[in-house]
Amino acid sequence: MNRLRFVATAIILFFSTPIILHGQSKEQVRNVVGTYESCLMGCTVIKIRTDFTFSYQPMSDVGEPQIVQGTWKFEETNIIVANTFEQPNKYPFSIKLNADQKGLTVRILDKKGMPIQWAEVHIPNENGMLIAETNKDGLAEFPRCDPRGMTVKQPFSNYVNSSAVFEFPDKDFNYVEAKINFIPLFITDQRWLIQNGKLYFIDSYPISKIK
Repeated sequence: MNRLRFVATAIILFFSTPIILHGQSKEQVRNVVGTYESCLMGCTVIKIRTDFTFSYQPMSDVGEPQIVQGTWKFEETNIIVANTFEQPNKYPFSIKLNADQKGLTVRILDKKGMPIQWAEVHIPNENGMLIAETNKDGLAEFPRCDPRGMTVKQPFSNYVNSSAVFEFPDKDFNYVEAKINFIPLFITDQRWLIQNGKLYFIDSYPISKIK
């Protein structure tokens, strides 16, 4: 009877243990899991869980806070790498060469084909980054260049990664038309340092563990 009680207790303890190990000790995992919070104009809240998932609510002082979910893994004992479940889409675009056009024109539309105003378009150039804002017709104008890609930042977005990235083929063109959706926040291979009960975005400010 005592033996059966011991086995039953062991099974209960085994299945109630919330820590899933991926080659790390329980202590390593416990050192990083928890809820981290920093409140300035608004609150940033990150919850790192023992099942190697996380939720991330970035600071926002307007509207409803956006919360994203993802997975994390160890890079070093106190450095983890985070990726959201949802990553940016490959948005459709078309290119063409207009004979009577001198510069480069980019047109940004939403999924219904309506122009997106005030989107920020970034085009890398050998002399740096060319940046232009779309007008009421969704058009951004650039001088003549040889673009191999572009990044479109969502209007009025506070989120660093709220953008659409395009890679262009090696062809001669001076007009680009792209359709994008409302771009959600995403995190790709973001490294977080956790030390002395604080979470640091690498090269940024710490967020304290609150529980």
